[in-house]
Amino acid sequence: MLKKLDALRVKALGNPLTVALLMAPFFKPIGVVWASGAVDWLYVIWKGLAGLLIAGMFLSRPKVSAVTVLLGIYQWLLLVSTAVNNGDFAGWLYGAVSVGLFCLLMELGLGTSPRALTGGMFYLLGVLVAVNLVTVLAFSSGIEIYNVYFLGTDNANALFIIPLLGLTALYGGSARWPWPVQLCLLAFFSASVYITWSATAVVAVSCFIVLFLLGRAKKCRRFLHVGVFFGVIGAVFLLVVVFRVTDRFAFVLERLLHKDVTLTGRLAVWDTAWGYIARRPFIGYGQMTSGAAMKMLSVYHCHDLFLQALFETGVGGLAVYLAILALLIKPLMGVRNRLGGYMLAATLFCLLLDLVVESPIYPLPFYGLLLLCYRGQEVTAALEPPEEK
Repeated sequence: MLKKLDALRVKALGNPLTVALLMAPFFKPIGVVWASGAVDWLYVIWKGLAGLLIAGMFLSRPKVSAVTVLLGIYQWLLLVSTAVNNGDFAGWLYGAVSVGLFCLLMELGLGTSPRALTGGMFYLLGVLVAVNLVTVLAFSSGIEIYNVYFLGTDNANALFIIPLLGLTALYGGSARWPWPVQLCLLAFFSASVYITWSATAVVAVSCFIVLFLLGRAKKCRRFLHVGVFFGVIGAVFLLVVVFRVTDRFAFVLERLLHKDVTLTGRLAVWDTAWGYIARRPFIGYGQMTSGAAMKMLSVYHCHDLFLQALFETGVGGLAVYLAILALLIKPLMGVRNRLGGYMLAATLFCLLLDLVVESPIYPLPFYGLLLLCYRGQEVTAALEPPEEK
């Protein structure tokens, strides 16, 4: 039986299209969340069937990395906090199962064929973002998110777009796509951010394109690596979220990004979040319904990844995230001179930059990128552009 399951794993996860089909129900577009009950149930059934296949394949290869273990610990911390606060247990259960199955799929794919896994992610996210761009172009308004557009045009949409940009560079390089072709794809996928001007996403995507161009020079890869990127993220978090120096950059925010110095009210959200965190620094408030979050914060989330971890799970959850980022330093530094390793680190940096002011509830693209970075040696070896070998 186990041999048959292992053969199924090799066959299913060795094909990018099969990987995309298994992964697709975990990336339900925002617009579908608000669609008819029949469409929603279709996604539930799809995820259930994919989950059974993933669980079966995992039985033939029961192995997970330290990153998946830590993400599992975060989910259990979230459960404890949710139980103590009488919070949204059903929401926790749904999220934990989704995170668990998705991480197992990533682990299995990386252990079977990193090339097929990244190819499947590229095709899936590429289709979602391309359809999103078409829907954005079809409507004159660039602000409606939940009721009209397929994915949405909010800063949170960069959670899909930025990993896709990195996958385009990785998968395209290994497939011998000329780099001008890759640039055209990057421009196409970035268009839905630029035409609606979600300021933070614009900054993050623009940074990625600049880093992509710099990555053609090997000297840049040696100096611009994960240590530098993490240092910049730490500085940005302290300056913007903790010390609130946005008024010092009023010209850039108002004239170039068309953003007010309060970052669309985020400063007030962070003040409120810090107040709640100070009351329960060790346990947090658990998984909440949107209504509960609105009562406390006046918004659905804390608009910062690390504040959200503190808010949900206290210092324990924040420690988990920091431990995961620390685990990525060695594998990414080991491939920093390689174009593939540089692109992984640059993609993670740009997504973390976006997450300074965003905190999606189930950031599965972010978790997938963490696992790709942790297995950076294998991913780089499988996807090294021909000229780099």
